[in-house]
Amino acid sequence: MDLLKRMNLVLDYIEDNLDGEIKENKIAILFAGSKSMFQRIFTLMTETTLSEYIRKRRLTKAAFDIRGTDDKIIDIAVKYGYNSATAFNSAFKYFHGISPSNARKSDFQLQNFHRFNFALALKIKQTGGNNMQYHVIENAEIIIRKYAPEDSGVLKSAIINDNPRYMEDLATDHNKLTIAEYNGIAAGFLWTTVYMGHCQAFIYVSPEYRRRGIGTALCHEAEKIFREQTELKEMWGYYYDFETIKFIDKLGFYFTSSTLEMEYRGGLIPEQKQNMIRKCREEDFSRYAYLWDKGYHEAQTSVGYPDSVQEEATEEKRQQFADSLDSPHDTSYVLEEDGKIVGMGSINWNNYIGSLAVEKESANKGYGTALAIFMTNEILRRGHKFAGLSCEAKNANARHIFDKIGYKITETNYASFKKI
Repeated sequence: MDLLKRMNLVLDYIEDNLDGEIKENKIAILFAGSKSMFQRIFTLMTETTLSEYIRKRRLTKAAFDIRGTDDKIIDIAVKYGYNSATAFNSAFKYFHGISPSNARKSDFQLQNFHRFNFALALKIKQTGGNNMQYHVIENAEIIIRKYAPEDSGVLKSAIINDNPRYMEDLATDHNKLTIAEYNGIAAGFLWTTVYMGHCQAFIYVSPEYRRRGIGTALCHEAEKIFREQTELKEMWGYYYDFETIKFIDKLGFYFTSSTLEMEYRGGLIPEQKQNMIRKCREEDFSRYAYLWDKGYHEAQTSVGYPDSVQEEATEEKRQQFADSLDSPHDTSYVLEEDGKIVGMGSINWNNYIGSLAVEKESANKGYGTALAIFMTNEILRRGHKFAGLSCEAKNANARHIFDKIGYKITETNYASFKKI
């Protein structure tokens, strides 16, 4: 029996005994080696310790019990290895960002640390002529190739019925599109880009061709593209339902955060500090990028993002920023206090608040609210029926601002992280 199968046997055993005792001798038997050897290999392969993995899986299962049963919280605590309510409350709140009792009576989005699964990566071989650049996934009927003009009709008919905005986004740059053929039919689509230092990928598989490995093949292709285009070693997967977690787990994604999609459908809002807000200019880049990178890093740290590091402004980012100033769909703004930029925000896709950050030293002065109101009104002044945005579920400050203005939650989506 090979190493990966033995590793997965141990994880199966751990998963079946999260609510009981996990015995060292049983791990050794299943692994066919010592527990300490298993721990060393596990940490090397996952960059997390076995005890940390078990702790997070137990707290994830405990969250499901708190939401899905009427069991006493102390009984759930004991079930998952905590000998006191105090210890359980502390661990649960640190992991989920909310106490067990409050989690039971609220709709606060809880963390979901996925079960690990060890698998070999797909092998890829190169075929085709100089102009085709095909990649064939071995032992499968899937061909990964570049987008061709004749794909436009299939792309439109496949995606437009699910979400018209997807079609608009994907049609902007065909050079970023990759096609997955299944038995000669264009069945899956991948769009990739690296923007402002972040790997972004969109995968769509036609409903009638799902569960055939097409999404997995496209995800591996996205990783390959990102490795070739950037030195970044991380990628995020975004999805809207728990069913996708099974797919995400198999691909090695692990840390998950929750994001709220919110909309404002009211009238114009009385503005605050309007004279402090203006459109961005090219010379604002350094300060604008600093505020955004710092705010993004602080938000990631607050929700437990693995290995979060504040990014640096690069020449590539500067050029992307300069190009965006002429975009008909995106507009960036800054808020100045005594001539110093202390806040920033942007409207993307015409009616979407894409970013908002205020320097921590200038917090509690209403600057975040002022920017949010200004951009919301600007979207309405452009003739749109509503303004939209995404807000990290555990970002209490942002949620407070948008709740106060009148934004309502329309759906929840999830983002899972992996290293590439």
